[in-house]
Amino acid sequence: RINSYTAYQHRLNDQIVISATAYYQPSTDDFSDFRTLLDAALSVKLTDQLDLKVHYKVTHDSEPAKNLDADPPIDNKKTNTEYTTSLVYNF
Repeated sequence: RINSYTAYQHRLNDQIVISATAYYQPSTDDFSDFRTLLDAALSVKLTDQLDLKVHYKVTHDSEPAKNLDADPPIDNKKTNTEYTTSLVYNF
């Protein structure tokens, strides 16, 4: 696979930072077989050592693998999303 990506980070002010990374990974044999990923976050400074982070991740695989160990075999989803919220302690 070819691996290409771009990353972005912007500090809106002293308390808020947004960031995003996007990946595109086509197969070298067949460009219609590809994977993409978007990873984005918003971090808000609550105190000098504590941040609140809201995170969003979406992945897409044009030809996902099957789970052949299951009976009957399970087709995996082409697109998956994940949301997380966390407290980040900075030393």
